[in-house]
Amino acid sequence: MIETLEMALNPLDRYKGTKAPDEVRKSDVVIDKTIEGVLENYEQALDFSDSTWHDYIKALAYKTILTPEQITQFLKATKAFESCNNYVWNTGYFVSGLIQASYDAGHNDFVLDTRNLPALDYLCAKVEGKEEKHLKVIIDGKAGSWCGLYAKYLVLKAQKVEAYCPHKSSHCEIKIQKAEVYCRNPKLGFCISDFSEDMH
Repeated sequence: MIETLEMALNPLDRYKGTKAPDEVRKSDVVIDKTIEGVLENYEQALDFSDSTWHDYIKALAYKTILTPEQITQFLKATKAFESCNNYVWNTGYFVSGLIQASYDAGHNDFVLDTRNLPALDYLCAKVEGKEEKHLKVIIDGKAGSWCGLYAKYLVLKAQKVEAYCPHKSSHCEIKIQKAEVYCRNPKLGFCISDFSEDMH
């Protein structure tokens, strides 16, 4: 566990206002034993506050293969941790790792329901599909900054994203209904904003 000096002095501050794991399991979100195990790895991922740990966070997520439906349920369960200091950043990277593991196991067509969550940064960051079979993700709701960062062979549809999407991605098809500033790919030279296509 990585701790800052502030965390060491006040180890419970990070979880003020959050539900304990048992409370998450008793909440109205339906989770199975597999997702419970993933939540334990996810709690570890929330400890990391430096961006240099992003790849390790994805590796923690990659340990378990979930179906697209299970990933949807897992994402809903993370709401109990939204007051954690690193929730917005680390949750996005962790979910990206779950998507990659699931895709590599043969799954596709992921739907991320973010309507009741804060805008998560780094959703679909560094995910890689294949040229003959693009990875497909729909974000039903909003996403934060750096969505699709360094992604390859990704088909992404989202209702709303904030800044820097899809930064430094390649071979991707991105459709966004409403985009904030700096949503562009310098390599491909396009800017995404005010799409009105059907999300599905």
